[in-house]
Amino acid sequence: MGTMSRIRFGIVGSGWRSACYLKTAALMGDTCAVTGVVSRSEETRAAIAAQWGVQAFRTAAELADGNGADFLFVSVPGNAVTGVLKDLMPLGIPLLVETPPASTVEELLALNEAARNGGARIQVAEQYALQPMHSARLALIASGEIGKPAYAHISVNHSYHNVSLIRKYLGIGFENAEIRASSFSAPVIDGPGRGGDPTAEEIVNPEQQIALFDFAGKRALFDYESNQHRSWVRTQRILVRGERGEIADGKVRYLKDFLSPVHAEMERVQTGGEGNMEGYFLKSVNLADRVLFRNETAPARLSDEEIAQARCLLRMKEYVETGKDFYSLAEASQDTYLAIMMRTAIATGSPAITATQVWAR
Repeated sequence: MGTMSRIRFGIVGSGWRSACYLKTAALMGDTCAVTGVVSRSEETRAAIAAQWGVQAFRTAAELADGNGADFLFVSVPGNAVTGVLKDLMPLGIPLLVETPPASTVEELLALNEAARNGGARIQVAEQYALQPMHSARLALIASGEIGKPAYAHISVNHSYHNVSLIRKYLGIGFENAEIRASSFSAPVIDGPGRGGDPTAEEIVNPEQQIALFDFAGKRALFDYESNQHRSWVRTQRILVRGERGEIADGKVRYLKDFLSPVHAEMERVQTGGEGNMEGYFLKSVNLADRVLFRNETAPARLSDEEIAQARCLLRMKEYVETGKDFYSLAEASQDTYLAIMMRTAIATGSPAITATQVWAR
């Protein structure tokens, strides 16, 4: 990380996700600097300054005034995003927005119109496709070994996060879909939450959502149980199938030719074990002698989630300097829209048919 230019960004919002990015920035060392955090609460501003050693401001305008930020990371509740972004756009600073960018289709339309009319520079911090294993799978798909993906079973995270992975794994842009969906509940012992580990054994009944997305022949199964991504007794599942093979979690099967099957498994190359003295960090994800993912945040000691957050910041820095999108407002709007339509299908019990929206044009 030592050769890259320093990332300087401010944070608007003081909730749980803001703290995640403060921690990731701190772990990235001299590569990254938080120029300030905005919070309306005087008590919260004092706590942030004390805990993280950064300046805290009452308004974004105060933070932006000569503070030297490359961009602002906006992390506020979903129902407040549209209003906050409209207030920030006149400042002329690029904005990295936490998911979702809005809560309803009407808000998505209003936000896209405001961004277009105001010439706003916006990217969205959808980090899941930037996690090491997802990045490695996507690199393998791009190489063509399994052929063109036509089916994916994705069970990773809720709502638009799962949808974003479906689109990435299937190579879907803004194509419309027919969505059939339902939900049910089943008991499980509660696990950790945002606040930490459970304090007692408790049986809960989380919602399980199952949806079939049909993108004119490319199909995906959306599969997620509430809080699954934090559970100690629930796992994620990723299956992507093309005509030449498949990826099932970390296992890969494909045909070198029609008589020559290849079976292999992705390997995480982690330093710091046994006699290795490089430090403790993920170096790469390999398939045999091939590097599918090389960790650009090394040697920072980051979890996979923190690596993905750091890669969002790195790509936002590149976007500010070059204008190259990495996850645009249009993409985020599409994933949020598809998730909203999935919930509509669950609520009505009937298939939901999507329509081309303004951001896709």
